[in-house]
Order: sequence, then structure tokens, then C-alpha cells
Amino acid sequence: MIRRALCLSLALGASLAGPPVAAADPVLPAGWIAGGPAAPMPAATTPGRKSRDALQLALSPPRPVLAPVPLALADLDTVDLQPAPSAAQIAASNADAPGDPPTDLFVAPGCSRASVSGHDIGEISVDWETRPIAPQSGAGVMLWGSRGGDGKHLYVRASWETIDSLPDGTLRYTETVARFHVLTCKARVARRYSVIARPYFGGLAYLFRTRCAACAPVERDVVHAILPPGGWGTEPYSHNHVAVVPGVGQGFLQQVSAAHRRRFGELLRHPVADAAAGMSTEIGIEAAQTLAEQAPTMIAYTAEVPERGFGF
Repeated sequence: MIRRALCLSLALGASLAGPPVAAADPVLPAGWIAGGPAAPMPAATTPGRKSRDALQLALSPPRPVLAPVPLALADLDTVDLQPAPSAAQIAASNADAPGDPPTDLFVAPGCSRASVSGHDIGEISVDWETRPIAPQSGAGVMLWGSRGGDGKHLYVRASWETIDSLPDGTLRYTETVARFHVLTCKARVARRYSVIARPYFGGLAYLFRTRCAACAPVERDVVHAILPPGGWGTEPYSHNHVAVVPGVGQGFLQQVSAAHRRRFGELLRHPVADAAAGMSTEIGIEAAQTLAEQAPTMIAYTAEVPERGFGF
């Protein structure tokens, strides 16, 4: 009886006390704005046992399916190099430059423009400007900003890379670094090499490898990829680099549109298969090597993704 009376008293006291009073929010610092009450989530989207992160992943669009491409460093054509002179090194000396004159450099009358002749595609840089080249010495860079120099330095750095299509379906890639005289507009070769780039990804990319034991770490072992331009680029091709450096991971991912892959194949006279309607192709190459590993891990892959629009 005593226990029953006590329970009735407690219930009566709780009913007379009324609803509980909510505790007041603490005073916010100056400049802070108090938020309103959180809106209840609809029952259909309220996470149950899954966390919010899991729910967000479940609602995300599906990732493209990756198609792995076998890639081994030993399979790539490789060329061993010596370091090329930098722009600062070339500008530091006004002595007559050693080396032979390049046979493919074209300088227009009046030293108005520099380009390269006799190659399918490529690009040239003189001093600070870089431009694509065209067959038969077309395009190139204007020399108004470099001609005559600053009155103190006679040489600037010039470099050009050229790509030529070969009958067996490969490419010949050639890179030249030269010292360019700003008064006479004549050049002398400081370093030049050629290497075969072989097709991968169904002809969408051509790969080769360079090694330079005396170069900076990121230049000692490099995988080069020649492929169509990405994004909204108007250049004929792109040149990507993946450095193979112990303790470092590096790579690239580039989306190639249907229009760019067709133009790339036409320029090199190696037709490339069309992508599915409304789709672009992503190409990726990655290299990683820990300090304890003797060799790097190489990953190469492609994926079909929706076209971005505007034909790119």
C-alpha cells in the first residue's frame, strides 16, 4: 500500500509540474549566427544501419569501368641521355656555341619566324614562346620578342620536338635543344635524340622511355606518352610525362574526345577506331615505387565516359 501511494504522489506531482523547460542555448561569440532547428529527414531517406557516408556512396553515379592495359618498362623503346643545357646556362655564355647547325630548323627571311620543316607534327620553343609546327615549315614562333636580345646576352634556348608517322604503325619522336643566336638567328645543336614510340590503347597513345643518370631525380627515368589533346585544346597532340622515381608516385589521367581521336589519327595517318556514340575515352598511366622496392608498379588503363559536349 505504501509503494502504491508513493507512485500516485509522484505521478500527480509530474502532471502539476507541466512540460519540461528546455535549457537555454549558450551565448555565441560575436559574429556567430545561431542555426534553426534541424528539419526531420523523410523516412524514405533516413539512414538506418548504413552510415551517411555509405548512403552518399550508394546515391553517387556509378564509376566508369576501367580496362587495364599491360605495360612493362622493359617493353618500351628506351634512349639514354645526357642533361640538356637550361635556359639560364645558355644565356650565361656569349662564347661561340659548339655543335652542328640543325638541318630541320627553318628561319623566315628577316628573322621574323622560326619553325621546323619536313615533319608531320610537333612544336617549337624559342626563349619564352612555344607554338605548334606544321609540315613544310608552317606555323612556328614569331621572333620579334627574341631578336636582338637585351644587348648583354647573345644566346637564348631553342628546342623543338617532332613526330613522324612510320609505315609499320609506330612513330619516330625527335627532340632537339639548341643555342639560338639572337643577332644572326643561327642555331647550334646542344642535344638531340630520336626514339621509336609504339602504339598502346588501340593506337590512342604512343609510348617510349628516356633515362638520364646525371639529370635531376624527376628526369632520370621517364615514361613519355604521345596522345590526342584533352579538354578543349586545339593543339594536334599532347605529350605527357610519368617520372619513375623511388619514393614517389606519379601519373596522369586525360579524357580524349571522339573528335580529337579522329583528328589525331588523320594527322598521323594511323586511323583510330571511333568511340561509342556520345562517349569519350579516359586514358591513365601511373607509376609508384617505395624506397624498399627494386622496381616500380606500373598501372595503365582506359575507360569510356560520357562526352562533355561541344564536340570535345
